Order: sequence, then C-alpha cells, then structure tokens
Amino acid sequence: MTSPNVDVIIPIYNAASTLEEAVGSIQKQSYSAIRIILVDDGSTDKTPNLLSKIAAGDSRVVVLRQENSGIVDALNHGWKACDAPLIARHDADDIAAPDRLAKQVAFLEKNPDVIAVSGAFRHIDSAGKITGKIIRLPPLSDANPKWVPAREPYLLHPFLILRRAELEAVGGYRYVFHSEDSDLYWRLQERGKLVNLDDVLGDYRLSPDSVSSRSIINGRPTCLSSQL
Repeated sequence: MTSPNVDVIIPIYNAASTLEEAVGSIQKQSYSAIRIILVDDGSTDKTPNLLSKIAAGDSRVVVLRQENSGIVDALNHGWKACDAPLIARHDADDIAAPDRLAKQVAFLEKNPDVIAVSGAFRHIDSAGKITGKIIRLPPLSDANPKWVPAREPYLLHPFLILRRAELEAVGGYRYVFHSEDSDLYWRLQERGKLVNLDDVLGDYRLSPDSVSSRSIINGRPTCLSSQL
C-alpha cells in the first residue's frame, strides 16, 4: 500500500452489533488513500474476533489492543500510531457517507488556514432507522467561553478530520469528564480555523446506552466540564 494521506481512528468497546457496518462505511470510501486504525479498548464481547476478521480481509486495517481504560486512552493510543498528515475520527456505531473523506480532504486542501473539519449529519436509532431531519451545527465563529452556557467551537466528533501536526501541537486528548472533544476544540481554535461543512457526512447513531442518553445527571457534568 502507498503511504496513506488519512489515518482513520476508530475507538471500539463491545461494539460487535454495529462494528462491521461502521468500519465497512470507511472501507468503502471513494477516497482511498487511507489507513484504518481500530483501537480495541478491552472488549469482552465478539469484537476481538470481528476485528481479526476485518484485518485479515483488508491490508489497510491496523488493530491495536489495550486494557479497558476509556476513550481518551484509546484515542491517544490511536493517534500516536498515526503518520499520515491528516487524522480522521469515526465511531464503531456510526455510518460514514461514501464521499465523506473525499469532501473533507478536498476542503482542507483548498483552505490551508483551516485545521479541522466536521459537518452535517442525520440521526439514526439503534436499529439504523433514520429518525429525523438533517442537522447542521451553528457557525464556529460564535464561540465564546465567557457566555453562559458556553458557546463552544463544536464539531461532531465522530465525523472530525484534522491536521496531525495540530493535534500533536496541542498534546492530543486530555481527561475532561465526558468532554474530551470540547476540550480539544477549545485548544485547536487558538491555532487555526475550525469548520463545519453543510454537506451531510453520515449517520450518527442515537443509542440508549450512550453516556448522554443514560441519564440527565450525565448531561449536567458534561455541560459543566465543557464550560470549564
């Protein structure tokens, strides 16, 4: 394989029911100069077997394993194994549109002052059924940490792509309770422009098992952590 231009990191924990579809949506991207880094965060279901199967069928796939220690460790484990100039994120239960990476890479190539890009998305339920309309995030130029609640420079994390040099410059991910993505964006926006495209980049799964869905109590510290 020629050197990839994009390394795609997918952190995984007990995702056997959605893993193959999620990874498959990255394998089928129209933009092919990619490597796919699957980080198994100590899964105890059938995930390890599925990862071995996926890797055996695609030379672009690299599987990393670690003891269960959470998404921050998994993401840092993943990006430190990257050497492509661009790093993309994806989750083990979401579905990328076939042209997702092609659109994001083209935008970054045309806009060297932009360091990170995400975009619009659709919600799907746990069974993969579309539940609502297309969701476009607000302009990132309105970000203001002094506003209450904070106006974050927010990009949907599972559909993020960014320049590896900038991720290295800010030191990767940090431990912030349920808000490692927001913490990353506040640091990145000091180094360059962040952009949300109007293009639909894929389907974002709403799961009753997600951190934000399990209880309203989880939502409150998430908001506070983002504010801080």
